Amino acid sequence: AEIQRLQEKKAAIQKSIDSYTIMLSPMRRLPTDILREIFYRCLHSTRNPIISATEAPMLLTRVCSLWRSVALTSPNIWAALHIPHPDLHKIVSEVMERRCQVVKEWLERSGSCLLSLSISYSPYD
Repeated sequence: AEIQRLQEKKAAIQKSIDSYTIMLSPMRRLPTDILREIFYRCLHSTRNPIISATEAPMLLTRVCSLWRSVALTSPNIWAALHIPHPDLHKIVSEVMERRCQVVKEWLERSGSCLLSLSISYSPYD
């Protein structure tokens, strides 16, 4: 019983240490302008980003509240967008409305930056 209690106490202490280690992470101490530059360099250099939670800039908004705040206030990472044009016969109107809303928000985040938009359409999809 004593060993179990000590193991639990050790685990609690380790959890506390881990939380402090995260708070002291060098990444949390980076100036905002450096973070913005890192975020910009996370973008694909050969194509415009797509609206996807699995790639920048959307992915950057999902890491932590600090990154979300920095990403959402970094117009240059929202200044490019690729929009694959779906087959309108296969898409539900609610889905299309949601996509339009996301594109609108994306473009609003770009602020006054010059935009790079690409749109693709495949009649065979």
